[in-house]
Amino acid sequence: LASVTLKIIETRYPSGGERQLIKKLLNREVPSGGLPADIGVLCHNPGTLLAALQAVRDGLPLVARVVTLTGDAITQPGNYWVRVGTSVDALLAQVGVDDEQLHQVVVGGPMMGTPLTSLEAPVTKTTNCLIAATKEELPPAPAEAPCIRCGACESVCPAQLLPQQLHWYARAENDAALEAHHLFDCIECGACSYVCPSAIPLVQDYRSSKQRIRHKRIETAKAEHAKHRFEFRQARLVREEAEKKARRQARLVRFQRRYGHSNRSRGRPSQPTHRSNGSQSRRAKSGESVGTGRRSRPAAAPRRFGDPARRCPRKSKSGRSTIGRRSRRQ
Repeated sequence: LASVTLKIIETRYPSGGERQLIKKLLNREVPSGGLPADIGVLCHNPGTLLAALQAVRDGLPLVARVVTLTGDAITQPGNYWVRVGTSVDALLAQVGVDDEQLHQVVVGGPMMGTPLTSLEAPVTKTTNCLIAATKEELPPAPAEAPCIRCGACESVCPAQLLPQQLHWYARAENDAALEAHHLFDCIECGACSYVCPSAIPLVQDYRSSKQRIRHKRIETAKAEHAKHRFEFRQARLVREEAEKKARRQARLVRFQRRYGHSNRSRGRPSQPTHRSNGSQSRRAKSGESVGTGRRSRPAAAPRRFGDPARRCPRKSKSGRSTIGRRSRRQ
């Protein structure tokens, strides 16, 4: 069996983050844009391990999880096993919530949590904490003021980023500069927004910028996929047209081989495809039939000078003989 070692670290927010925990326990740094598996580390929370054990050993799906219910508006705070799909309104009614003091319900922790817009939202597999806070516990954020460049956000950033630069690039929607300054390494812990004396919602700017960049990446991938499909279709059409042309040419060749040259269909005699050899010329002189490859016809008798069948040459108006022309026409 593998040995198990337990370590206790100091309580300092956000030491429970994945990258920060690996750095504290193993002194290894996860590369920018990488995963813990790239450095040979797997990081799981106890809830994930318990769900995996029940699924593999007992064959049970994830139907319930432990949810922390806290806040000054709750009379019975604590950790409860909650069925997935239970509405937040019904869950808070079970632990005794004071509706008069309730100001807002936050899903998650006080730093990284997001307020709920409706209490009819269900409990999901990622719901780990519900804070029913009063107005004194989580007061509304003050009005935003211009940045004074104090550098307090940079000093508390656990990911060692430049929140001030990211804030300016996020407001300018300069996505290239945001990616160059490793925006996606931000864990959205909210420490920069908490210490900002100007009350600038830095984390909200980072979240909206991440969402915009992800959407742009999806649209770019769709456009690239559509471009590949169009190019593949054009290549297919060209290939099919070439195949059709080759089939038509092959049919034309087969037709010519079977029925002869196309001149025959127009009423003109087809030319012989081969020359007569010596035997055929000898047979023609002797008066025998000469074969052309398809049919045989009797050889014509040679004409001699003075033959009455031979027509006398006529003279044209210019006085020249037309026998040469007639012989060429014949």
